[in-house]
Formats: sequence, structure tokens, C-alpha cells
Amino acid sequence: MRWPGPGPRAGTRTAWGAVRAVGRVELRRRWAGIVLVGLVAGLAGAVVIGAFALAARTSSAYSRLVDASSAEDARVMVLDPAQVPAVTRLPQVESAWSSLTTVGKLADDDLVYVSISSGQPRPPGLITPVPVDGRMPADDAIDEVAVDERFARAMGVGVGDVVDYTFLTVEEIFSFDEGFGEPDGPRVDLRVVGVVRMAGSTGQGVGPWFASPAFARAYAQFSPGSTLLVRLRGGYADAAAFSAGLDRLSADPPPGAEEFGPLRATFSEQEGDPRVRAARHAAGIALGAFALVTALAGAFAVGQALARHHAAGAGEQRTEAALGLTAAERVLARMLPALLGASVAAAVAVAGGLLAGWIEPLGALKWVEPDPGWRPDAAVTAVGGVATAGVFLALTALSAFRAGRARADAPEAPVRGAARLPGGPAAAVGVAFAFARGRGRSAVPVRTTLVGAVLGVCGVVAATTFGASLQRLDATPERYGWPADFVYVDAKPDVMTELAADPRVGALALAGEASVRAGGSLLSAFGVTERKGSLHWEVLDGRMPAADDEVALGPRLADSLDLGVGDRLEVTPPEGAPRRLRVVGTVLLPVVDSRPLGSTLALTLPALESLTEGAPTLSGLVRATSPGHVDALYDDHKARLELGRAEQPVEVANVTGLLALPRVLGWFLAALAAAALAHGLGLLARRRAQDVGTLRALGFTPGQVAGAFVTTALTTVAVALAVGVPLGLGVGRLLWYETAVALGVATDVDVPVGALLALVPAAAALAVLVAVLPSWRAARVRPARVLRAD
Repeated sequence: MRWPGPGPRAGTRTAWGAVRAVGRVELRRRWAGIVLVGLVAGLAGAVVIGAFALAARTSSAYSRLVDASSAEDARVMVLDPAQVPAVTRLPQVESAWSSLTTVGKLADDDLVYVSISSGQPRPPGLITPVPVDGRMPADDAIDEVAVDERFARAMGVGVGDVVDYTFLTVEEIFSFDEGFGEPDGPRVDLRVVGVVRMAGSTGQGVGPWFASPAFARAYAQFSPGSTLLVRLRGGYADAAAFSAGLDRLSADPPPGAEEFGPLRATFSEQEGDPRVRAARHAAGIALGAFALVTALAGAFAVGQALARHHAAGAGEQRTEAALGLTAAERVLARMLPALLGASVAAAVAVAGGLLAGWIEPLGALKWVEPDPGWRPDAAVTAVGGVATAGVFLALTALSAFRAGRARADAPEAPVRGAARLPGGPAAAVGVAFAFARGRGRSAVPVRTTLVGAVLGVCGVVAATTFGASLQRLDATPERYGWPADFVYVDAKPDVMTELAADPRVGALALAGEASVRAGGSLLSAFGVTERKGSLHWEVLDGRMPAADDEVALGPRLADSLDLGVGDRLEVTPPEGAPRRLRVVGTVLLPVVDSRPLGSTLALTLPALESLTEGAPTLSGLVRATSPGHVDALYDDHKARLELGRAEQPVEVANVTGLLALPRVLGWFLAALAAAALAHGLGLLARRRAQDVGTLRALGFTPGQVAGAFVTTALTTVAVALAVGVPLGLGVGRLLWYETAVALGVATDVDVPVGALLALVPAAAALAVLVAVLPSWRAARVRPARVLRAD
């Protein structure tokens, strides 16, 4: 039936006039409710936009730092200055900067050596450290330095500090493995004028301190060589051709350059620095889960609020239908005032997105943000604002349509099964309430409540499992390949003998590091000989090598070479025929320099010495007999030996810096599960009032009614635990495995048994607490009033 009118066009105009008239009435009578629901929708949208914007900022931080600091494509160590022009003339080279490196000793309680990178003015677009405090040294200043932020944090150095620096001579630099006593170079005071951020690693011919061209000219005689930082014309695509060009230059070196060995290039990672890749992965998962759950919870809350809002006008819709308005026209009439709510929602969501621009990347990834401070994501904010308004309008249309279809006299579902279920009538009714949806005005979204509780428990268990595994990684250095309490750099035989005789040393190993050629590439290799006791190596599969024809691989290296236990790895020694080594294990090894975790292979020390050019760099891995002896042992030797603590590699620190994130996410999901349960029980108390009145008329006491509601809450929680706990364990295990594989650490999950056992009574207590108010309201229902109204 159409709204009456003389003809089609006139009828259309009349119907549109009626729609606008109804819309004006709706807006005048219910504008406050529309604005309030729009505000709720906007807040949910703001949180979701903020989560997506933060995820985008976190995941893009390192890439933006690469662009801002103009990181190089390749590095080449050139010890003979005569070879520098030949390298820069290779056709793949677009631009290059020669970083002159000096090494000096700091006047500090610990024995600390620092390298300073300087050189002629850098070409545009190549190596531009980003100052986060202060500035770069002036070109004509020989006493100014800028310090890499990571080093500045570790050493407690800041802008304005003056450091005592003594240069090592070239001979002393080449005598690290033999020892040289106090440095013989000049002693100078250097003033820190800046703290900088830079992509890539420092300390391998670049930084961690940076000086001026004047510094390079003044102290060039103390540099053992330079590192060429190269921008390739085709980027990583030119890596193979550039390496081939270096091989040709190495085959025909200038006179006197033969002693320095072949020229070798190291390249930036094609897919980004793996040290931040795992942290981006973990942060993306956590923030994505947070945004998804918030979006679902917000849509549910707004949908329920709009459903109640339009249910109040269901009688008016029946009148409008009797007067000829179609269902679409009735919905359209309610969409017009909803534009106000959608505008409020969009405005609040956009404001939240702009405010989220103040939140810097999560965890340790904030230290690779090249643009600290307010950085709003305009695209995410704009799309999020439009999406928030669109979802609000869509939920408005759905709830208005459903309210218009509701029957005034729909029969209510009786409570069934009370006589057949154990626990007495009150418990039986409570269980029935938990599963029986009801019909008509008494309908309750029990499935939504159950699903919300299950998802909440699943999320809490998954977040707790992931967090426990992350906590174990943070507290257990062996899980990322560090089996020692500290390392003694440039180990010497007499000192190793002295350490072995110390009763506080429980385990001591001599470790060598060098590069070996395998499959046409230079790989980082680690050789170990136990000198005392036995270090605990994290073996993922198989074992450590025991013979000179055996090798173990880091997990990332094994994956890239597609090799496993029992396979053969062909290596090429400096002289002689290639050798085939049997792979006997997949193991985690200490990080060598700044290479990615899991990218090193393990050999016996004699095998390493026979496969590498020159002598390996030797270190002593020291483990105390007990944790109480570590500090004393370290302090006794730090003044005369160069020692290093078992510090977390950058990629591990980046991920463990997110420890608070799974905790926050777990509490957030627990709160959402509790809110879903409270909302379901609240609806139950209101919409099942007639059922409660019937129960009271049949003899139920107020205590039994309250007990039925508590049973409903406990039943819902029991179902959530039965389904959510195993599901959450599976999700947590999967998330940790993906993160650990990306990180290159041990992948087995740490199941938080204690937390899971505590979850059962905690969930039960929470269910009872949430049920207190709805059960109190239900117990106060007066059967005569409710049944008379019916």
C-alpha cells in the first residue's frame, strides 16, 4: 500500500515529504540519543584508527629511517687507498663515500674502545645521520663528534659531554689479538655536539661516532683503511654485478695490495633490516588484533544501542506502515536524523586519529623513528572517519529495519528443561537462560554473548601464552644463542689459562669468528673449542659439530640454503679443492658483529682455521659457576680486559621491548569479555522479566532467582573456558612460532600453566561479580506487576 496521492509523481513527492516529516520528528524527539550513540561510535572508531595509524607508523619507521639517513646499498672494506678509485669507477656505482675509521680508548672504568667515522664531505643523498639532539660536527671542527643514539644510551653520553679519547696507532689496531698495553696515539678531548639516528649497523667502518672532514685530515695517519659506502645505480639488483667487479679487481690488485686480501662487499637487506622485521611482525599482529576486537566490540555496542533506540519507536513504525509508508521509506526516515550521529562519530574518530599522531612506534622501534613527535597519518585518519560514519549509518538502517519488522504480540519462549537438569530448579533455569534465546520482546542475544566470552577467553589465553614466551626469551640468553655471561674480546692464551683456573668460572670456551666461502657466497662462521666445563648451546635440531668435517647451521641460514640435518654443504678453502661438510644440526649461535640472528654456521675451531683466509678473531666465552659470581668476576677483569656483557641483539631487544603489549592486550580482551557478559546479563534481566515473574508466581524465592542468574553467568564462563582455552593456546602457539621464525630464535612455546590454572577461579569470580547487579534487579521483580502488564 502506497501513501495516497493523485498520481505516481505526486505520490513520490508526498512520500518524500512524509519521510522528511517523520525524520524531523525523530530528530526533535531523540536527537540526544542519536548524538550519544554517535559519540560511542566515534570513540570506538578513534581507537581503531589510532591502532591502525600506530601499526602503520611502527611498521614503516625503519624504512623511513633508511630514506631519511640515506643508508648505503653496499659496503666495501678497502685497506689499500690505491684501490679506492678503481672501486668507485665500477659501472654499477652511482656515488660513494670513503669513511675513514680511527679507533681509540675511552678513559672509563671499563675497558672500552670506540671507532670514529670521518672523511671528506659526503655526496648528496648518501649517509645523512638524523640528529635527534644537537647537530652534526662542523666541517672545520677537529674536536667535535656526534654519537649514534644506541651507543649514547648504552654509555650514558649526551650533548655537551666531553670525553677523553686516546688514539690507537695502526700497528696497535692490527695487534689486537696479541695485545699492546696502553695506546701510543695522541690523547684528545672530544665534545659531543649531537646524538644521531641512522639505519643499518654502526661499528663496521661506520660510526658509532661521527667526526668532520677536518678531523679526517688531522688524524688520517691513525686509520688502518677506509670503508667505501656505495650507492648502486640499480640498488640491490646490481649486487651480483658489483661483486663480480670486485672479484675482477681483486684478481689484479695494485702492487703491494696483495697482502690485504680480496675486496668483499656486504649489502643491505633487500627486504629491510631483519633486526626490526620480527618486531614489526609482532607489533602488527598485536595492534591488528587490538583494532579488530575493538571494531567488533564497538560495532556490537553501537548496534545494541541503536536497536534499543529504534525499538522504542516500533509502535510508531506500525502506525506509519498503516498509513502507507513502505519499509524502505520508514528506514530512510530514520536515516535522515542518523546523519547527525554519523557526523558526530566521524568528527570524534578523526579527532582521535589526529591525537594518535603523538604516539610514537611501540617498544624499541621508537628508536628508529626518524621523525619524533606529532606525525598523524592523514590517509588512515580520513578513511577511518568515513568508515566510522558509514558503519554507523549501516547499523542504523539495520536496526530500524528490524524494529519495523518486530511483532507486537510475538510469543515468548517458555523456560524448558528445569525438571531434567541437575542442580535444582534455580540451576536448571540458569542453564536454560544461558542457551535459550527466547522470542519476541523477550529475545536475548545469547549466542552473541557466548561468542564474545569465548573470543575474550581465547584472546586472553593467546596473549598470555605469547607474553610468557616473550618473557622467557627476554630472561634466557641461550634462546637467542648466548650461552655465556660475558665475552672476553681478542682472547689471548695466557689470559684464557688464567680464567680457566679461576674457581668462579664454571664454563669457558675459545670461540673464533671469520668468513668462509660456501656456494659462491661469504658466510659468517663460528668455531668453538671448549676449555673448561660445557656451555649450553640452544640446539633446535641435531647437535653441535664434533669433527672437522661437520657443520651446524643457524635456522635462518639453513632456510636460505634449504639444508637440513644429513645434507651436505660445500665450502671452498683459500687453497685446495672444495670440501663437503655434513650438516649435523640447526643451532643458535652468538651474534657476530651486527649480522642477523640465525645467519651463522658453526664449525670446530680447527676446521674454521683451515677454511678461512687469515686468522679468525678469537674471543673467550665465560660462564660463572653461579649467577652470584657474575658481577664480581666481571669487575675483577674489566679494567684490563675488553669484556662484553651478554646483551640482547638488536632484533631481540626490538621484540622484547614489546613485552607490555600482550599484557595490555590481554587485560583489554578480558575487559571486553566481562563487558559482553555484563551486557548479556543486563539484557536478560530486562527482557526476561516476564519469565522471572512467572517463576516467582510458581514459587521461586528472590534467592533462587538470583541464583539462576549467577548460574547463567557461570555457565557462559564454563563454555568460554572449555572452548576458548584450547583455541587460545593454539592461536598463541601459532603467533609465537611465526614471530620466533621471523626473529631466528627458539620456536617452542612457553605454556603459562600457572596463569591458565589461575584463570579458572578468576573467571568464575569475575562471572559472579558481573552477575551481582543483574541478579539483584531480577530478584526484585514483582510478579503481579509484570504479569498484569503482560
